Amino acid sequence: METCYHRFSQWEQDGTWARIEQWLRADADERGDLDWRAQVDSSIVRAHQDAAGARKGVEPGRIAGSPRGGSLAGRTDHQTASARRRTRPGHGHPAHTRQASDTKELVPLLDAVGVGRPGGVGRPRKRLDHLTADKAYGSKVNRRSLRARRIPHTIPERDDVRASRARKGSRGGRPPNVSTEQNKRRSQVERAFNRLKQFRAVATRYDKLKSHYQATITIASSLIWLRAKPDQTRP
Repeated sequence: METCYHRFSQWEQDGTWARIEQWLRADADERGDLDWRAQVDSSIVRAHQDAAGARKGVEPGRIAGSPRGGSLAGRTDHQTASARRRTRPGHGHPAHTRQASDTKELVPLLDAVGVGRPGGVGRPRKRLDHLTADKAYGSKVNRRSLRARRIPHTIPERDDVRASRARKGSRGGRPPNVSTEQNKRRSQVERAFNRLKQFRAVATRYDKLKSHYQATITIASSLIWLRAKPDQTRP
């Protein structure tokens, strides 16, 4: 067991787990099996009591927060997924151990996107074809960032924003265009979370260190990619 732990830790530190996952996604993209229409959402992950107690100064992002409706330490995990219920590249955020605000997580998620080109030549692809999210991600900062990246998006307005626009009349500007068909895709990221949480170590955090928990998510995601058939297109 000790040998397995040291190998797991070593491969996390030297980036082996991350490179395996990146290769799988790059290979899928080369075969045209990677859907660049993504959905984003967050999910709470309960932490086992053994996950707390990492020494101070060793892991700045150690478990410290509390999830909604409970006293057990927990964290929020933000992910994006494609229509094939596979997580998108580099979107785990286990460093955010407290209740992370959804609206503040979108830009870091977009920054984390990156799939290598065939043969490793050229810059990784980072721009999504489309992004679908719920109204929690609909801040002005997020919409401005998506426009700057030229990413079409479907994000409904919050009720207070809609009311403020109505009070301003013609000065309030036009409401965002929300595609009903694209909005229906939001459930796909929930199903991607469900697939990840079929791995017990993902559904319940046992790791003290956030870097180890990130490696656990990466391994689970890689196994999902390995098990998926190349022609699996059902949402």
